[in-house]
Amino acid sequence: MGNKLAVSDAVRSRLDDLTKALVDACGDKLVGLVVHGSAVRGGWRDGASDVDLVCVLADDSEPLLEAIGPALELARFSARIETMILHRDEIERSADCFPLLYSDIARASTTLAGKNPFEGMVVPDHHKRLRIEQELREIRIRMRRVATDRAPARARTGRGVDTMFAGAIERKIKQARGALWALLERRGDKVDDALDAVLAAACKAFSVDVKALQRVREEPERAFTALAKLLDAALHEIDHEESASRPPPEAKPEASTAKGDAKAAKEEHKAAAAPDDEAAEEKAAKGGDDEPKDADAAADARGAEEDDKP
Repeated sequence: MGNKLAVSDAVRSRLDDLTKALVDACGDKLVGLVVHGSAVRGGWRDGASDVDLVCVLADDSEPLLEAIGPALELARFSARIETMILHRDEIERSADCFPLLYSDIARASTTLAGKNPFEGMVVPDHHKRLRIEQELREIRIRMRRVATDRAPARARTGRGVDTMFAGAIERKIKQARGALWALLERRGDKVDDALDAVLAAACKAFSVDVKALQRVREEPERAFTALAKLLDAALHEIDHEESASRPPPEAKPEASTAKGDAKAAKEEHKAAAAPDDEAAEEKAAKGGDDEPKDADAAADARGAEEDDKP
């Protein structure tokens, strides 16, 4: 089964109902039903957090997907159960696209039905490094949008803007958890993967005031500044790591050397052609066979030479 579920009894009941509905509808086409995220890892909040579920199928044809649609919709709207549907054949091939997600499921998850295809999965390290940078950069970029949207929103409504601003920053903090945890793991820091533990360890590693992030609702501006500093420091480290592992570029020949070689080849060609020109002139002076024998032939030859000129 894996890790223990950390959800309310009501949500657990909805999960049980969904599991039964999917088993009945899919039969042996259901490979596995796996819960992951805060509902297993810790930090799940009733009424505020989603329950992350992965449904792995052996058949993703349209009739089967339509058959399970009503049960998935009921679970989503009644208990915030969000389901990702994967075909069993694509999991291994897509590990390079979702390295942190798959690693997280392999590390902390609970199997509700069937088997857990992520159990024991090892994702190549270079895929993780790239995904860490991608996720952190995306959050950093979206933070700028959060800041630019604040003033126009205040001008339109004048109320609740600070609450929305704080909520947006809080979501960005949560979104950074996985990438920050993976980065700490690369550094050799052994940290629990719950949000509070990750924030404390990351802020300590990069000299950022963790209290500013913990008081995001009371002081959103201070939290924004602290999160920006944390992300910038983390990105700087992952960039430095990537640069250090990149092989040096191959040396290219200098332009001056190439020009020098071309000039030398041209001079060599002239030197090779010079004796032939001298021999032709000497032969012409002696009335050799290459010289036209009469004036008309000489004129024709000169005319042909003129025609050949550009």
